[in-house]
Amino acid sequence: MLVEQVKDFLIRCQNPDAFDEALRPLSAALLVDWNGRYMQQAGCYVMRAYGDPDYLQTELRKKRQCEVVGEYECI
Repeated sequence: MLVEQVKDFLIRCQNPDAFDEALRPLSAALLVDWNGRYMQQAGCYVMRAYGDPDYLQTELRKKRQCEVVGEYECI
């Protein structure tokens, strides 16, 4: 049985709208708050990855579209 992993990361990027679009084929997205704005914590955007988070981080580092600051735990 395949279990989908979900993990949240703090990231920095220049253009969150374009970055969010680029994340879709990678099974990830920037999280949006109830006002429709991208969620931020400590000056970083919150990205949710579905599937293999290690693969996603590797792809993002290769493309240099953002800086992965660290993992984030939503409460």
